[in-house]
Amino acid sequence: MKNKKNDTIDLIKIISKIFKSKTKIIYITIIFSFLGITYALIIPNKFESFTKFYPNYDNMDNNNSDLMGLAGLAGININSNTSNNIPTSIYPEILKSNLFKKEILKTEFDLIDKKFSYKEYLLNQTSLFGDYNFLQKSIITLKNLIKKNDYTIIENDNLEYISEVDNYLFKLLDNKIKLEINEENNFIKLSIFEKNPKVSAIIAKKANDLLQKNIIEYKLKNINEVFEFTSSQLEISKNNLYKIQDSLANFRDSNKSIKSDIFLNKLNRLETEVNILKNVYNELAITKEKIAIDVKKNTPIFTVIDSVFVPIDRYSPNRRIIVMLFAFFGFIFGTMYILFKRDLKNLFNEIKK
Repeated sequence: MKNKKNDTIDLIKIISKIFKSKTKIIYITIIFSFLGITYALIIPNKFESFTKFYPNYDNMDNNNSDLMGLAGLAGININSNTSNNIPTSIYPEILKSNLFKKEILKTEFDLIDKKFSYKEYLLNQTSLFGDYNFLQKSIITLKNLIKKNDYTIIENDNLEYISEVDNYLFKLLDNKIKLEINEENNFIKLSIFEKNPKVSAIIAKKANDLLQKNIIEYKLKNINEVFEFTSSQLEISKNNLYKIQDSLANFRDSNKSIKSDIFLNKLNRLETEVNILKNVYNELAITKEKIAIDVKKNTPIFTVIDSVFVPIDRYSPNRRIIVMLFAFFGFIFGTMYILFKRDLKNLFNEIKK
């Protein structure tokens, strides 16, 4: 009973202490609220443009003997056990690739009666006073101060290099491009976050087109290689057929009056070669058309659930929540300060001594 009484007395003292200093707590809460308002107004708006689509895959005829045979001749492996669906784990890897980001940065658009590339837009947004050269020089200078170049770059070494500025922008894009994969319904949501709603819509459309293009290329990579191989072999076969047909015509024209056995043997050999090459040419032409049909048949079709639009409402920040959180933490801070002010002073004096 004594403990309960002491607890009640302590609680009453705490409430009394808070009530007596309520003016200070209110002042502190108001100060934090003003800080919250200032912070909320400083934060730039962020807009989200997104698209939702569902990839439809047709079944590739992996049992096509002509296709498998030509693939083997071309050194291309088409496994009959390979799944027709592209694993969803590939999608984020496409977005992270440097080639994808380079293409995104090349996107051009008109803004305030001036043409920008997305790269220039980002540099103007992130550099002081929109000075492209200032940012570029600053990044390179900072990198050189942090680490020394312990390697020598050899020109014409057939390697692709990424500039310091591009590397910086690639990291920015990682935070601006978001991909969500709904495993339950199998649809993809691609979002772009930008300060300017029009820019976010333009980049979202470009990113969507690039992603779908990469998915199609990934899906049709092997069959396209077989198609190119067949087309090149068909062209070679056509040239060989035309040459042997010309040789046969010239042989007949130059030996019209000769009917010897040697003439007939040579004539038969030339006609046989023409027939063989004609059959090869016809087979390749038919196979090429079959593969062309397979390419169209197996090209993924993307069903659009939500198309890209220019957003009206901002995605963030929620300024009301920010101000409320600052006010709440201000109240908590003010209350803690009133309750533990004396203890903090004593602790400070002890440390000082």
